[in-house]
Amino acid sequence: MKYVLSLLLALFILTGNSFAAKDKTFSTIVVKRKTSVQQNKNPIIKPKSKKKTSSFIIDSIDPLLLKNGVPIPYPGARGANQLVIYTPKYGIRTGTNEFGKEAIVENGRVIRLSPSDSFIPSNGYVISGHGIAKNWIEKNITVGARINIDTENNVITAIIEDASFIFEAESNYREINRTLNAIKKTYAQYDFSRTDKFLLKAQECLQKAKECEQTNPDRAKSYAKDAIIYTNNALVYALPAKTNEFKGIWIRPTETSKSQICNTLNKIQEAGIDNVFLESFFHGMTIYPSRVMQNYGLIRVNPNFPHDKDIMAIWVEEAHKRNMKLHAWFQAFYVGNAPINSSPKHILAIYPNWANIQKQYVASSSIVPCASEHSGFFLDPANPEVQKFLISVLAELVTKYEVDGINLDYIRYPRSSPSDYFGYAQTNWGYSTYARGEFQKLYGVDPVTLDSTSPMWSKWVAYRQGKITDFILKARAIKNKKNNLILSAVIFPDRPQAEIEKLQKWSLWASNGYLDALTPLIMTSGENLTKNYISTIKNYSGNRTKIYPGIFQPFSNSSYIDMLTQIKTIREAKADGIIIFDYAHMNQTYSKALKARVFNDY
Repeated sequence: MKYVLSLLLALFILTGNSFAAKDKTFSTIVVKRKTSVQQNKNPIIKPKSKKKTSSFIIDSIDPLLLKNGVPIPYPGARGANQLVIYTPKYGIRTGTNEFGKEAIVENGRVIRLSPSDSFIPSNGYVISGHGIAKNWIEKNITVGARINIDTENNVITAIIEDASFIFEAESNYREINRTLNAIKKTYAQYDFSRTDKFLLKAQECLQKAKECEQTNPDRAKSYAKDAIIYTNNALVYALPAKTNEFKGIWIRPTETSKSQICNTLNKIQEAGIDNVFLESFFHGMTIYPSRVMQNYGLIRVNPNFPHDKDIMAIWVEEAHKRNMKLHAWFQAFYVGNAPINSSPKHILAIYPNWANIQKQYVASSSIVPCASEHSGFFLDPANPEVQKFLISVLAELVTKYEVDGINLDYIRYPRSSPSDYFGYAQTNWGYSTYARGEFQKLYGVDPVTLDSTSPMWSKWVAYRQGKITDFILKARAIKNKKNNLILSAVIFPDRPQAEIEKLQKWSLWASNGYLDALTPLIMTSGENLTKNYISTIKNYSGNRTKIYPGIFQPFSNSSYIDMLTQIKTIREAKADGIIIFDYAHMNQTYSKALKARVFNDY
């Protein structure tokens, strides 16, 4: 009876570019559609196999980062709503961002799903989609699906058949069993009897699925699905809670009343999370009535929040009632993607000289947003007026509210193209009138005349990196005036990429202890890459700076199993805690998986 109850619980938890060329090297990984079917002269009567087939147009294979000589602004050169195929010719990783979905294919069959930046198998390829293409992947591709690519018509076809379900169940069992073996070595004293019972039931279901695969495909499919449920629950109950582990979640608030705030905090607490990173200043607006904003002639409070009551004060008070800590999540240099003329009090409508300028648009009469950053606008970190304004808002937050921490986000320049691609210099940011003038006074050259091969280019890079570090130090001065305030910053864990493409020199901050914690964005589900990222950060931070990696499984709609595996990996890497991105995508499936065991220490 208890196995039946366990299964019920488990069920509750589980709920354009065209081809650049017809390169013959694709023949080993690409299959053309068959145009004829060979008749079987001696047919054997078998149950009819059920298949789900769906096709989609391919935009590009191994896309270049240039189109007609112009740099493509998107990570991995995957544009909006595009479906792209990455083969080993492209490189080691896809380099995509978190706004897509990817399927890793080996020998014509999907072996794994990934949110982004996937490793490209040497004997296969990666299917990657954004927007409409992402939705197609999520609805039509599963582990075990067969993939055909029609090179003549630029069409990809996914086929889910009876055998796909058994393949998925067996693959899932192998991967989770590997994970469980590692967990058992780490937590040798933990009682794994419940986990072992689930594994035994999974083995039984797999065996039954294979036995009736040929004679009763529907029943085989049902057994395969049960095997997945039992295997998943083996992992859910294998990861023990860790005492005093830092457990956080990022949340962009939509609540406008005390009752709504209480309801949200209760849900977060029920999942075992006790650190709330509340977005308090974003898109250039505060969620509370701000005297600083008013004094600058800007919008006093984000119009999505009440003007007659202080929402921020309610969040802080109610969080503390529940013994939860509240960190003010603060978007520094990013001011949103609303058109500048959308409001007469838009920051860049009132202060156009505060805008960050990309080199290729330095002569433009209008302010051009960053295409690869949600078509958003950025402020210029080099402008002292910008820094004074942001520090004033930050100081107001810390003085007015008993927040437990400040989490600095967008503490960087907008993204440029990778430095080893043609056109890199043109995609760089920071070419405001102020920055160009100050740099010319310092070094006798206008940076707009430089490119990445110029002797002074490294000075220009260091100049802009230094402006971000200056802001960190000013924020630290505010933090030092208030006891026990945790100052943290969102960083990109790929150090060379962060320093060159985003001008974020977090290695310096970590080495010098400028921050209490770093919150690196771990947008991949790859275990080895995750460990490498955390290890690199630890090498710079030592014991001076805590590391609270941010995981993206809810945001990317990955499975809760991927989330639990990522938590296990982060623990193995000896990080100091975990932050989940984000509450808006944290449905009951993820919450129940956390509450079942791994975060259940309250």
